[in-house]
Amino acid sequence: MINLLKTYKNLIMCDSSRKGYYPEVKQKKSIGPKILRKDSGCSEEEVLAFCHADALKYKTRTEWFTYGRHTYDKICRTYGVESEAMERCSSHMEKPKRNWKWNKDFCLTDARKYKTSREWRAGNLNCYNAAKRNGWMDECSIHMVSKRSVCSLR
Repeated sequence: MINLLKTYKNLIMCDSSRKGYYPEVKQKKSIGPKILRKDSGCSEEEVLAFCHADALKYKTRTEWFTYGRHTYDKICRTYGVESEAMERCSSHMEKPKRNWKWNKDFCLTDARKYKTSREWRAGNLNCYNAAKRNGWMDECSIHMVSKRSVCSLR
């Protein structure tokens, strides 16, 4: 009776006629290709060639890290992230875009939106820090009201 119930339950679970239902599929955790294992008996040249061929499938290092994790990890563990081998494998990949460069004009216009420096810091911390780091705080906050000066006048 119990076996019959288990079979019936499995039939219901795998019934694909129900709309929008897909049976759960348990996948074994992949341990990577044999060539990447230490006991594979392959030379470093062969492993590097394999990793390079795998890296050619991806456009960016992030994509390679996400979808080709085994080969990416092998290069990082064996040679390092900033190694020649990593550069050779990722030479065809797009380089990351340059980070935003803060300029004085942008900080000045952004600071004008706020009445106090505390509001500015809460509203746009990155711009606030850039102005502080580059020495533009006095110019950016000249229009702002200081709560300390208002309290001390009373």
